[in-house]
Amino acid sequence: MAYSIDEYAKDKMKALGIDKAEALVLPKESFSQLLLDGFTTADIYFFMILQDGAVCGWLWFSIKSEWGVISAFVYDLEVVPEYRRQGIGSVAMGLLEAEVKVLGASKIALHVFGKTKVRGICMPRSGIG
Repeated sequence: MAYSIDEYAKDKMKALGIDKAEALVLPKESFSQLLLDGFTTADIYFFMILQDGAVCGWLWFSIKSEWGVISAFVYDLEVVPEYRRQGIGSVAMGLLEAEVKVLGASKIALHVFGKTKVRGICMPRSGIG
């Protein structure tokens, strides 16, 4: 979680032009609101991404129901730098798609920060939008 807080703060520093101390307040406030009961908060899911027993990333999402539509929202999908560009993120998104279907979701949403450096995001292809 510390890594996610730091990365969120870095994104806010770039996007808003604020200093690190100010930027660190934002993720801590957001995370404390989202994770009222920590890792056991209802409808919040955390998965570690492993390759050959090593942690190479993680996925954090929630399931929400609004206006009769059950959807998943991805808060964080991170692949550690040395494992990037190997298709791990795409595989994780495919596995996410299968998991959220089991949880009853018909939609996956996420926010990509403007400064995110990706050549493309491989979204699931079997009907969940």
